[in-house]
Amino acid sequence: MRSLHSKHVAIFGITASMTTTFVFVFSTLSPGNPREFHGTAEYDVIDGMTNKEGGDGSGLRWENQGLQMATVDPKKYLLPIGISGGGPGFQFKHFKIAAKFALYLNRTIVMTPFLRHRHRTREYLVPFQRTFDETRLAELLPVATQEEYTAQCGHEVAAVLAAPHLSVHEIGTFIHRYRVTRNMSATLLDVILPKELKIQSESDAIALFDSSVTTKCLAMHYPYNFKNWTFPGDSDLTLNVNRHVKRAPPIQAAIAYARQALCDGKPYLAFHWRNKTGEQCDIGNRAAWNDPRCAGAIENMRQYGGDKVAAAVYNVMRKYQISCLYISYVPYSEAIVTSFAKIVPSTRIYNALKTFQSLPDNLSPLMKDDFMLSLLEQEVCYRAEVFIGVQYSNWSEFIFDERDADGAISYHLDQLPGVPEEIVRLEYL
Repeated sequence: MRSLHSKHVAIFGITASMTTTFVFVFSTLSPGNPREFHGTAEYDVIDGMTNKEGGDGSGLRWENQGLQMATVDPKKYLLPIGISGGGPGFQFKHFKIAAKFALYLNRTIVMTPFLRHRHRTREYLVPFQRTFDETRLAELLPVATQEEYTAQCGHEVAAVLAAPHLSVHEIGTFIHRYRVTRNMSATLLDVILPKELKIQSESDAIALFDSSVTTKCLAMHYPYNFKNWTFPGDSDLTLNVNRHVKRAPPIQAAIAYARQALCDGKPYLAFHWRNKTGEQCDIGNRAAWNDPRCAGAIENMRQYGGDKVAAAVYNVMRKYQISCLYISYVPYSEAIVTSFAKIVPSTRIYNALKTFQSLPDNLSPLMKDDFMLSLLEQEVCYRAEVFIGVQYSNWSEFIFDERDADGAISYHLDQLPGVPEEIVRLEYL
C-alpha cells in the first residue's frame, strides 16, 4: 500500500529500491541557514565563535510508506542532467547529488562532462575524467562513460526524474528550466529528453515513480532540486560521495609537486575570498555599475574594506599558530592581498601564481586554463590545515563538504568575529 502525504506540493519523480519506510525531508532553503557542521566533532571556540552549527529541523516532511521494490541491477543507469543554471561549482553539486541517488538505488552513474563558466557551446565542455578521478569514484559505485551509456541506451531518454522547487508557485520556473535544459542537453550532450514532463499532481508523481523503477536508462533533471530529500542512511551516503568525488590525478600531481614551494611545505591556512562588487558590478552580466545594489555594495566595500576581513582571518591563524596564508581570489578581488599584507609578511602570503609558477612542462598547461586553475586552487584549499570560505559560494561549499567528511577544520567567513554584516551580504549580491 502506498500513501503520499502532502500539504502544499507533491513529490515529483523519484525511484527507490527499498524494503522499509522511505522518508523525504525538504528543509526550507534560506540564505541565512547555517551549515550543519564544519571541522572537528566538538565545539571549537574563538572568542565566542564556533565551527559547528545546526539547523532547527524545520521544513516540509513527506512520507512514502511501505514501498516494496526489487533489487536494481547495477547496469541500470542514472544520467545526471545538470549543465544549466550555474557555473562548474553548481554542476559539481548536481553530479554529487545524482551520485548519492545512484549509490542508494544501486544504479551505474554516468560520468557526464561539465560546462565552463558563462559558455553554452560544445567546445567548452570539459570531460569528467579531466575534472575528477574516475578510479576513485569507481571504488564507491559502478561508473559509465557517456559513450557506454549511449551504446546501451541510445540518445533518447524515455524516463526522467525531476523535482520542482519547494513551492507550487514556482512551477513556471521549473517548466522554463526544463525547457532550457532540454535544449542544452540536445545541443551539447546529444541527449534527447522528453518534450514535456507532466508533473502537475501527486498522481502524476506516483505514476512517474512506478514507471521508472524498472527502467534501464533513467535521467535525473537538475539534481540540485533533490538536495534536501533524505532517506535511510542518507548521511553515510553523502559522506561516502564526498570522500570519493576527488579531483583528477593531474590536479593532485600538480599539488604534490608544488607543495614544497607552498609555505615551504609547512602548514597553512587557506582563505577563499569572493565578493561580487567586481564579479557582477563590473564584468558580470546580472548587474551594472549604475545598479542601486552595486552602488551600495561598492560603498560598503570602500567603507569597511578588506582590513576587517583580514584581521578576522588573522585571528584564526594566531589561534592555530599558523604563520602562512594561501588566498584564493579572482583578479578583480586582488585588493584583499593589500589588506593582508598589513598584518602578514608578504613572504608568507601565497596565491596561485606564486605557488604554481614552477610546474614542470607536463603540468604547466593547467595554470593557463581557468577551469583547471580553479581545480588546482580547490585542491590547495582542501589540503589546508584550516580553511575559511564564503557561505554562498558553490566553490567554497564543495571544499566544506570534502573537509567535513574528513573532520577537518573549516569556517564560514561570517562566523568570524569582527566581519561586518555589510561585507557578508556582498557574497550574495
